[in-house]
Amino acid sequence: MNHYTHPQTVVSFAVIHRSRCLDGDQPIRAIGAFRVALGSGADVTFERHHFSYHPDDLLGPTADMHSLVDGRTDCLANLGAAFRMLASLDDDGRLTDAERRVFPIRDHHRHRRAHYISANERALTLIGRSYGIELALPDADEAVQAARAPQKAQAIWLAWLSGVLSNDPQHRATLAAFQAWHALDRARPIPF
Repeated sequence: MNHYTHPQTVVSFAVIHRSRCLDGDQPIRAIGAFRVALGSGADVTFERHHFSYHPDDLLGPTADMHSLVDGRTDCLANLGAAFRMLASLDDDGRLTDAERRVFPIRDHHRHRRAHYISANERALTLIGRSYGIELALPDADEAVQAARAPQKAQAIWLAWLSGVLSNDPQHRATLAAFQAWHALDRARPIPF
């Protein structure tokens, strides 16, 4: 039986675009990232990252994304919303434009491999809720969407783990490690 296994290191990205953007402005408002690295044995590390951008910060998003990846890192993004927004394009250009929208460093090849899922916002919200992760509602304003970008990146990884990687022999151990990390992360005091 063929099945996929979890890469040694993967970074899940959630890119939040501005609803209105003037020509020459940075179209990306925020990026959430969730990095998962498998260690020896059952050791798994998790990191959550959050970046926000001013409209005149043209280099920030690619620099921040590059800071999280290297030639051994797989990347993960969700095509769901981008696919719907780009449905008017012809079939030849649709996937490439959708990929660039959700994963802006796609063509830079500083990562090992890119993976994509196609989950709608409702599905991601349900997955997040089932693991105690509060995502922005699909109709939430842009500021709330941007603030919850790291949680969305986690939900994208969980959707991929639960769907594509469900037959991975390490699936249960990786999910158990995430649940333990998430419980500790939620118990940490909020910094002021």
